[in-house]
Amino acid sequence: MIYKSKGYITNHMVQVPVNGGDFELLTYLCKDLEAIKARHKGQDRPVDPEEKKRELPYFIAGELTETKQINGKICYIRNDKSLRYKSLITIDIEATDGKRLPFRETLERLLETLNPYNYIIYPTANNRPDNARLRVILEPERRMNKAETKATTLGIIEHLEAHNIFVDHSSTNYSQPQGLPVDNGLLDKYEAYTNISGHKVRVRGTQTYTTPVGASRTSYRSYENARNVLGAFVDETLEGTTEGQRNTWLTSRVGALVASGCEIENVERVTYIINDYLVSPPLQRNEVNTIINSIYKAERRKQTTR
Repeated sequence: MIYKSKGYITNHMVQVPVNGGDFELLTYLCKDLEAIKARHKGQDRPVDPEEKKRELPYFIAGELTETKQINGKICYIRNDKSLRYKSLITIDIEATDGKRLPFRETLERLLETLNPYNYIIYPTANNRPDNARLRVILEPERRMNKAETKATTLGIIEHLEAHNIFVDHSSTNYSQPQGLPVDNGLLDKYEAYTNISGHKVRVRGTQTYTTPVGASRTSYRSYENARNVLGAFVDETLEGTTEGQRNTWLTSRVGALVASGCEIENVERVTYIINDYLVSPPLQRNEVNTIINSIYKAERRKQTTR
């Protein structure tokens, strides 16, 4: 089910009648619904923040269970508790650490990376020709609960970051609304890009295991068999990385090794090999150790707060 609202400051959303699946409906909306022309006010952001909060259209795909009557209209309450399941994967592409990527270059890399999947991609309200802000919507193989939504989204994020595509990690938030296409007037031609001839994203689940520091934790693992998980890790690792994304990329490799349940000594040995042969130029050994230690420290902090 697709729910829409005007402005994300409200938690009240209205259900959109649908004849078919949520991905098909959103594809239709993005292709045939005229993009809203936002008023460009020449400020630091293409769209005034207050206008973005109160005027632009937002959606969420899933099933909301709590309702409230407002002005005689039944509205659905949007929060994690009320969202029974989520039916689409939504990810925001955004540069981090003050970096910027040209819109066209980022779009082309994104289209190539996501080519196997069914997708919808469109510029968001804050997109600029010299600073890409894009929204990616993917179709999962089935409905997802909160844990599965996070696990599946993280899997796609890791895949994108391995290809040097910056991602806003708040994309894993379960009930966060997403803006519909908005033309802010900064591109010569505004367009939503869709693919309906690909395949759906396999939904990931959770698995509990014992970490090298002796604590039990829940990791996000695919429902695919171990060979597919290992194959994906090997394929993405052998692509390697270059200067500019070395820390982020190697961190994702270490995170995957930790999630597999490897002993810390083996994590270190494999990470050193990856850094020496697949990172160009390799990071200094002390930088590699810092990455490994930071992940284990973060894990210990999580355990102490549970």
